Amino acid sequence: MSGIPVWLQAEMVAPFAGILRRLRAPVALISFQAVLVGTHLPTVVEVYASNELVHFGLHAVWILSAAVFWLPVLGL
Repeated sequence: MSGIPVWLQAEMVAPFAGILRRLRAPVALISFQAVLVGTHLPTVVEVYASNELVHFGLHAVWILSAAVFWLPVLGL
């Protein structure tokens, strides 16, 4: 379902299984929305539009929060 073999997914997830179980649907949805709204505030947008390091960091935060958001869908 996620595009990688099941055995590889199990190996990758095993060390983080406890944490991943706690980041289920409600927490994932709320955190994703908080990150999305918080990073689109005008003051934050001004900062990341003028600083490449902050811009890169926010992209990393968006990708991580989206990954957490999709964990329940992947059954993790």
